[in-house]
Amino acid sequence: MDVYSLKNYIIDNPECIEIILEKSGFYNISIRDDEIIMQGYVDAIQPSEKGKPYINIIDWKTSSKFSGKKLDEAGRQLLMYKLGLESTTNLKVDKIMWFMIKYLYVCWKLKNGNMKKKMCNRGKWVSEMRKTLEKDMSNLDIAEFEIELLLDKAVEDNNLNCLPKEVQQKYSLEDCFVEYEATEEKVAELKQYVINTVYKIESKGKDSSEWKPVEITKYDSFYCATLCNHRGHCEYYKKFLNENSDSFEKKKDKFDLENLFG
Repeated sequence: MDVYSLKNYIIDNPECIEIILEKSGFYNISIRDDEIIMQGYVDAIQPSEKGKPYINIIDWKTSSKFSGKKLDEAGRQLLMYKLGLESTTNLKVDKIMWFMIKYLYVCWKLKNGNMKKKMCNRGKWVSEMRKTLEKDMSNLDIAEFEIELLLDKAVEDNNLNCLPKEVQQKYSLEDCFVEYEATEEKVAELKQYVINTVYKIESKGKDSSEWKPVEITKYDSFYCATLCNHRGHCEYYKKFLNENSDSFEKKKDKFDLENLFG
């Protein structure tokens, strides 16, 4: 079992936090009489504020954010990590959460003293906060045209460095961690979901005609090109690549041309 660890120094906090990355292993989870063995790769394990033996499980998400039904569907993965670690180690899982790398929280204090947080795209958060910033600027002794110029500059730079100190000091940024609640009902639903999925797989034969392929829309589909263990001999993926080879080459040539000058 390969475990990689690093020391992560937080700028605003000199405390050194050890994080375990990509912890892999076979998880023997008792969810039916003959036990189903799952293999998982936990993106990161962090010590909990509760101290030993409690830990937090973190799953990196580079572009996704979830809501509604998709939230619970994505939450199954976190619950699986929790069950796996608790069934194979002496660790106790305190929190399970996603780190939304593409997003951050913009934080500021309201007039009533309450703090407000807004999830924004990390690469264009000033643009998404522009109307709120404009209201703050309008309360200062600044001409309207100058406000627009300053905000244009702030949006371009994606920071508040050019804005008055009164505005800069009002806002702070936090990394976007989204916690998922691990209730008994959700754990029971996960176990039943796994059982049903395994039964569904076992009920089908080896004849490929019994299996409906996923919808493939691009040659570098993350599932087909990266996750699927059958990608090397999948007849559906090969057929898709052959039928679209010309368009793929054109896209590749265009990409190469666009990147010639850095």
